[in-house]
Amino acid sequence: MKFTLGIDSFAFHRYYGECTRWETPLGFRWTPNDFVKFGHQQGVDALSLQTCYLPALTDSYVDELRGQLGNLSRVLTWGHPDGLQGGKAHQAAADLIATLPKAKALGCSLVRFVAGNHFYYHLDPAERIRALVPMIRDIAQEAANQGLDLAMENHADFNIRHLLTIIEQVGTSNLGICFDTGNAIRVGDDPIEAARLAAPLVKMVHLKDLLVQEASKGDPTALWPSAPVGQGDFDIPLILETLDHGGYHGCLFVELAGLHSDWHDEEAVVAESLKYLRELLTSSI
Repeated sequence: MKFTLGIDSFAFHRYYGECTRWETPLGFRWTPNDFVKFGHQQGVDALSLQTCYLPALTDSYVDELRGQLGNLSRVLTWGHPDGLQGGKAHQAAADLIATLPKAKALGCSLVRFVAGNHFYYHLDPAERIRALVPMIRDIAQEAANQGLDLAMENHADFNIRHLLTIIEQVGTSNLGICFDTGNAIRVGDDPIEAARLAAPLVKMVHLKDLLVQEASKGDPTALWPSAPVGQGDFDIPLILETLDHGGYHGCLFVELAGLHSDWHDEEAVVAESLKYLRELLTSSI
């Protein structure tokens, strides 16, 4: 298996002041540069940068950030927390379109976005799909004009089959999937089967490993705590083999939801996850 390794800045959402009701706030804050420095220290190939944790993408800041990233590949990640709001947020769609030239100037070839979040999952998917398809088609066309690909995440708002329906109906070659292993199980998808279905269209992977709580099953809004990759309930080797066999050979971005109570330090958990993945990928050569 040949994959590159990266980190998504959402792994450090507490470091930017964002906590769920299950998490304890921290007494400090990171800047985006702190995240970039951590990525360099960990020797990863790529970083995925959530726009919600960045200042305004002025020309001068984009130039500064591009310099800080150096030779790291980068993805601009738009839409936290609920993106296009199931097709209702036309102003958000306009904001995403306005973000695309900024991503190009930053040196990105890919922009990830979300159509909603876990609070939209129980709304009629057919109705949301009807609203989203023309909206996403317009966004994808503008992305193509910029020479960019788009990755729509399974953001616990749709299962993988619904996501595939949207992509098929949009009908543009530059639209694919950001496959999130944790979000797959939150909506009842089997992560292995979801990886198999998604693989031909995957453009990036959010690699989470969760400790699945019995009481959370069937409810994507419930508690779904993260463990270091390789120490949770997912069969990580089989997920990666499935993606590999399905034709995906790109970047695995380590990402964390709220940590399980057995772990308290996101930096250590991300470092453990990367160590595990490097060993796994080396042994598979």
